[in-house]
Formats: sequence, structure tokens, C-alpha cells
Amino acid sequence: EFFVDESGNWSASFAGEFDLQPGDQVWVRTENRDGHETNVNLGLPSVEVHFRNYDWLQGYMTANSNVHLTLWAEYGTVVKGWRDVGSDGDGRFWADIYDVAGNCCVGISPGDTLELSDGAQTVVIPITEISGVVDSAEDTFSGHVSGAACPASVRVDIWSPFWAEGADILTDENCDYFYDFSPNYDVGVGQWANIWYRMPDGHSLGAVFSELRLDADQTGDWVWGIVAPNATVNFT
Repeated sequence: EFFVDESGNWSASFAGEFDLQPGDQVWVRTENRDGHETNVNLGLPSVEVHFRNYDWLQGYMTANSNVHLTLWAEYGTVVKGWRDVGSDGDGRFWADIYDVAGNCCVGISPGDTLELSDGAQTVVIPITEISGVVDSAEDTFSGHVSGAACPASVRVDIWSPFWAEGADILTDENCDYFYDFSPNYDVGVGQWANIWYRMPDGHSLGAVFSELRLDADQTGDWVWGIVAPNATVNFT
């Protein structure tokens, strides 16, 4: 419980009781002299950005707000894409990015900067490079996170195509990561491996990687395969 001062300002401290994390929601209820109440839901922003192949983002901003997204190729100078989406009563939203003409969809690439604003708060996320290699023979997933303060927290998962196995790990001091899924899980050729880099401010960058799997049919003269989403495969 807290009191509002003569200027309408208030402050509440959770120190020693709760450790607020990005994405947490705080309900504020005020009561006037007549006993009437006003409620508002305030949240700490938390955004997950998936890039390189699956290009979308999701997370939490202010509840019941319009979230304006701007994707900058050169931050503050060159706009690459935009989107306006609404958050729900918990502050949750999901979006892909439209180009400047309003057409879906724009790829999110390393070197871009994503800016989100809902009128109450603004989040700026630089998109840094993440590499990954899947080795189904050894059941391992490894790679590098660029521009991170390392050791960094990352989440690695196998999608089959739905979630199958995963773990929270740390990179080494050089920002390299490595995880062996054996003996708990046998990674198949063509399965997707996903990594989330958990940034220090609570936001996350994610990307999917895969080995190339090809099935060739000599009778029907066709080739079917799996690789990382939206990759280019050249046949000779």
C-alpha cells in the first residue's frame, strides 16, 4: 500500500520482497475519497526477436496498448519496415514486420535495429549475428554469439518440427556455445536446432539452424529436403 503525493506522484518499492524481472506485470489500484477504484496493469517490457530465417517477434509491453514497431537498416536514418499491433490485457503481443509500403513480410538481419514503443515505454534492440552448426552424427549443436557480454546465457532446443529437447547453458568467454544432446536425444538429419540468446536487459534474440537433408526419387524424378527455414538451396 502506498500514498499519492500532492502532485499525483507515487512510488512503491519491492526491494527485499520481490525480484522483478522483464516481462513481469504489476497491478496498481488507486482509491479516491469516495471509495471508487481505478486499476491499471503496468509491465516490464520483455521482447523475443527471431531473425535470419523465421522473422517475427513476441513479448510483453504495456497492457492493452498499441505497440509501434520500427525496423531500422541504419538506426535513426533508414527505415526497413514497420508494424502496429495491439497488446492484450497481459501486455502480450506477436508480430511480423511489413515493408515501408505495408506489404508482408520483411526479413530481420544482423546489423538491423528494432525499436518498439507503446506510448509509455520504448525498447531498442540491436540485432547481432548468431551462427550455428547442427551435427546429427554427434548429436551436437554449436556456434557463436557476436556482440555479447560473455559468458552469456543461451537456450538451445531441437524442433522436430515441434519442441523435442532443450537446455539452458552458458557460452564460454569467447561467446562460443556447444551442447551435446546425447544420450538423452538422438538428433535426426534435417531437424531444426534453435538458439535463444538471453540479453542482459531481459530481451532475447533467436535463430534456427539445420543440416541439409535430401530425399531423391528416381522414379518420379523429384527431390525433397529440409534445411534451415528460408534458406536458398542450389541444385546441379
